[in-house]
Amino acid sequence: MSQPLTYAKINLDNLISNYRSVRRYAGTELICVTKADAYGHGAALCAPALYEAGARFFAVANIAEAVALRECLPGADDADIIILGATLPADAPELIKYNLIQTLYSFDYAKSLAERIPAGRRVRAHIKVDTGMNRLGFPCTDDGIEEIAAVCADLRYRCEGLFSHFACSDECDERGHAITETQLARYMYARAQLERRGITFSLHHMRNSAAALVHPESAFDMTRAGIVLYGLSPADGLAPPVELRPVMDFCTTVTHVHTLRAGESLSYGAVFTAQRDMRVATLAVGYADGYIRAYAGTGRRDGATVRIRGTDCPIIGRICMDQCMCDVDAVPDVTPGDEALLFGEGKPVEELARVAGTINYECVCLVGKRIPRIVKQK
Repeated sequence: MSQPLTYAKINLDNLISNYRSVRRYAGTELICVTKADAYGHGAALCAPALYEAGARFFAVANIAEAVALRECLPGADDADIIILGATLPADAPELIKYNLIQTLYSFDYAKSLAERIPAGRRVRAHIKVDTGMNRLGFPCTDDGIEEIAAVCADLRYRCEGLFSHFACSDECDERGHAITETQLARYMYARAQLERRGITFSLHHMRNSAAALVHPESAFDMTRAGIVLYGLSPADGLAPPVELRPVMDFCTTVTHVHTLRAGESLSYGAVFTAQRDMRVATLAVGYADGYIRAYAGTGRRDGATVRIRGTDCPIIGRICMDQCMCDVDAVPDVTPGDEALLFGEGKPVEELARVAGTINYECVCLVGKRIPRIVKQK
């Protein structure tokens, strides 16, 4: 089959450049976060490239992602993979089979999982403490500390790490900094209380992408690098202190060009009506591919643009499931078969995020499963 009509070009050179830049700036080794299919970029492409560049620690959301990651790193027995979310107790044997690290976030959860660990075996684990995110984690209270101590004493676990997660490290205002400082203080309290009981861990980690860039005081043994690996800023308006190069170019193809006459409408709902004769291009991408309806705004030239032959062309009308249309009056020589850049290097995904009222994380994660990820050639 020839090249698909819609595709994501993945620049592995940029990925490795970002990895090295962030690691150098962070001053620690990185836990490379490849959950959600490497934030939509394709874990099967990105993880092996990161491993070849020196990465030895990866993070995913669930056991399905962990097993898939292990299988795309054949022979990489020295690669550690931590599951940041829950694993069903019935899957405890799989944690051992694939040499995975499980997050333990409550006494009851740890107890239920331990009951399904095969006799004589141990599950590798990191303990998560809740310092203020209020999502997962042992509370930083005396009772919470006692529960952690009890879990660490359970010989069915090998508790190797302690960690937490910032809620507002990407909020660069006074309130955000105050919340981050409070969380850091709670973590240090929990760590100190555990050490008083003789409980220590080989790894401590709390910094995420944003904290790595703006909160050097939160540096412990490792940094969890997510969105920055893929060349994107963790917060709109935050200028990263290191060079980040976008890894994904999300592209589609012009499939049809025609003239829309003055007074005629197009697409569902007929929300766009031509005020003059104009040239319109149909593109082979729609909301089923992750190019969602919100990107069109009202459909009246107030939404996203696509770049064709170096010119930004406004999306017009509503975005359909598999197709959308754009105004190409400014590109008189456009023809079917032309490539259209939806976002990527030189055309920031943040433009789409602002139109849709969301964040760049969501935009890249939305790129659909039916979109092939192909390595961008030098």
